[in-house]
Amino acid sequence: MRYLTRTPDWEEDHPAWSPDGTIAFCSRRHGKADIHAMDRDGSNQRTLSNHPSFEVESAYDPDGLRIVFTTDRDSQRRFYVMNPDGTDQRPLEATDADGDDPAFSADRQWITFTSKRDGNESIYVMRAGATEPRRVTPAGLLAWQASFSPDASQLVFNTQVGERRQLHRIDVGGSNLVNLSNCDADELAAHWGPELRC
Repeated sequence: MRYLTRTPDWEEDHPAWSPDGTIAFCSRRHGKADIHAMDRDGSNQRTLSNHPSFEVESAYDPDGLRIVFTTDRDSQRRFYVMNPDGTDQRPLEATDADGDDPAFSADRQWITFTSKRDGNESIYVMRAGATEPRRVTPAGLLAWQASFSPDASQLVFNTQVGERRQLHRIDVGGSNLVNLSNCDADELAAHWGPELRC
């Protein structure tokens, strides 16, 4: 194990990998939260978003051709996209949207995200063009940070069950909710990688 960043400032704990091994991450090293990138060995660190607003939680699309990230630059939390070098930053979704924790499906057709638009943190999916958003998790279940299965048929995500954080799985249609943890311990931050199978 070795450090990739060594700044006295907060660095986000959910870095995003591009297909070529570049790592996107959030840092407050310049006094505000911005999206940064670096090579896999920690070299060539550079700022991508560089905006006065709060910008966190980035994800590469499966081709590595764009980055989606959360920002409040329009006075509300919403998604923006940009090129991997930080150019062409633009809104991804409608102005009434609210979202965090974006993640693409492997086929690039869908994005899953966390939103409080219905009152509490829930898991949603929408078309990659920011259309047809719909809630997947049941009303009242606190849920966040979802990841698609390789075939985009299921999601694994974090939930709050009593005092514990637990991992759950659900079909993207909203059925077959399963507690994968079901234990007296905190478990969180799951990611369904391409090497795993349903």
